[in-house]
Amino acid sequence: MRDIFAFVSAARPNQTPEGNRYRDHQLTHLLREFGLPSRKALGSYQGEHEDSRLVPLHYAGDLAKVRRIARGLDQESILIVDDGDNARLEFIADGETIDIGKWARVDKSLASSLEAWTQIGSALYACLTEEVKAA
Repeated sequence: MRDIFAFVSAARPNQTPEGNRYRDHQLTHLLREFGLPSRKALGSYQGEHEDSRLVPLHYAGDLAKVRRIARGLDQESILIVDDGDNARLEFIADGETIDIGKWARVDKSLASSLEAWTQIGSALYACLTEEVKAA
């Protein structure tokens, strides 16, 4: 079992690369201001890449802080992984969640065939559905 953690990004599709880099600096500053440690990650969704932050959720209230920061940065959703590696997207506007599979380390070949993946350091991860695991 591992810790519960969330991924949050500040990137917006209507921003320039420079604008998104500035937004990522804002995100990092806000996380520090709220007392939340984070680690840089690179997310990919449908071939589009964006910087994001892995945020460990050690204490009661940490997830609420991440939600507040995401809302302030006009984010659509955050990715949450529980201590059983179950991953879900939580939509900021209404709190609705969608289960999206099991968080797992994957190789480059599998990652390149998936709609979404995350890179942390040199390691690649993805949320795997039963269908993907069976293939």
